[in-house]
Amino acid sequence: MDKELPWLADNAQLELKYKKGKTPLSHRNWPGEPVPVITESIIQTLGDELLQKAEKKKKHCLAL
Repeated sequence: MDKELPWLADNAQLELKYKKGKTPLSHRNWPGEPVPVITESIIQTLGDELLQKAEKKKKHCLAL
């Protein structure tokens, strides 16, 4: 290694080892449930739910 590594006391090269995750992501070629495709209706439903929660919280705060 030709580059200086000022953050290491002896300028030694670091050996980084690959670590596998405990659970593989299902969208890869590993076993597991496939990741569902996100559709506009899923996003719309999520937006509606968040809006309802925000409105409930706002009403609760105004009542106090």
